[in-house]
Amino acid sequence: MGLSSKMIIDVLFIKVDAFDSPGFINDLKKSNKNYIFINFNPKKGIYVGKNNINFKSDNFISKMFLSNINARLYYLFYPIIFFIDYFNFFFSLKRYLKNFTEIKNVYCDNTFFAFFISILKKRFFIRNFIYASHDWLPYDKSRKFWSLFGKNIFLILDYFNSKSCNYIFNHTHYVSDLRNKKWKNKFIDKSIIFYPQLFFNPKIQNFGKLKNQICFLGHVKDYRGLTLIIDYCFKKKIKLVIAGMKNNITSKLEDYCHLKNFNDTLKVTGYLSRKDMLKTVQSSFLGVNLTFTESYTDIVLPSKLFDYIQNYTPSLVSSTQLYSSNLINKFNLGEVIEKDNLDEVSYKIEKIILNYESYINNIKKFQKDYRETNIFNYLV
Repeated sequence: MGLSSKMIIDVLFIKVDAFDSPGFINDLKKSNKNYIFINFNPKKGIYVGKNNINFKSDNFISKMFLSNINARLYYLFYPIIFFIDYFNFFFSLKRYLKNFTEIKNVYCDNTFFAFFISILKKRFFIRNFIYASHDWLPYDKSRKFWSLFGKNIFLILDYFNSKSCNYIFNHTHYVSDLRNKKWKNKFIDKSIIFYPQLFFNPKIQNFGKLKNQICFLGHVKDYRGLTLIIDYCFKKKIKLVIAGMKNNITSKLEDYCHLKNFNDTLKVTGYLSRKDMLKTVQSSFLGVNLTFTESYTDIVLPSKLFDYIQNYTPSLVSSTQLYSSNLINKFNLGEVIEKDNLDEVSYKIEKIILNYESYINNIKKFQKDYRETNIFNYLV
């Protein structure tokens, strides 16, 4: 089907291509609904993803501005680049949606893109809009100028989206409680605690697990936690692989390894396709997420954690990661670090290695007992 052929779409997803995408697709394949994903890649831009209407996948709708610029320069000019990107995204998305005469349902998990949908809702006859924001940025107590600016913009857009949408999917009760408190329960009737679709592939149980590799997925924000992992890895002659984009913190980690003469201990891959990123998890015996500074990510549902779990990889997280640590402790999916020191990190990793099979069995039990939210209950 060519892009000139206009049609009615049952479900449009606008989302980051993350751990929950395969689960959505698996459910949609069992339905009689036509669907299309418009995926957001923070390094590349927005592009056509999986669909069953014969639209070409991986076809970019709009690319990021200066996406390949040096990481430190990018962060220096980040606010300006950010606004250029999203300004361009809005008009590119608006042009693309003209391919459809009506869109019955839109699911969007990005606050800024959800704002675009709120604006375009009447223009494209969107009958049902699900705002599935993962985040609550004001939880972050940083008082840096651009952080304060970003948090205030988030609040304005979040209120507008919450008012415009039919349902608010909160991925954790922490986010739900903070959102409802901020808006004085004005949107509580449309507020849902959402348990995302997961997709476990039994073919990769213990697939290629290397006893000499630990991985971290995604965007690095905390320096201290990963230096502890690097110290452990050097002591045990194993490797830490950071599967994600390079930034100022990964540069500091590389400098740390160079200063300590920790040769071959750290590998920072830079941008990876999702397929290659998952291969990194599948060939690692442990996934980590140690943070020791307060951040809004403490209360959200981190994609990396479920990428570890869905690939049968035990996790090591810090107790500051409130949602992750509670989940891991409840189902024994890994270990939680309480203290910021190498002795505890070493003890917990050795505990996982010693009881590795039991952690894998706990993940399998979690898979069996997990109950996802049926999104079809919220579609028209």
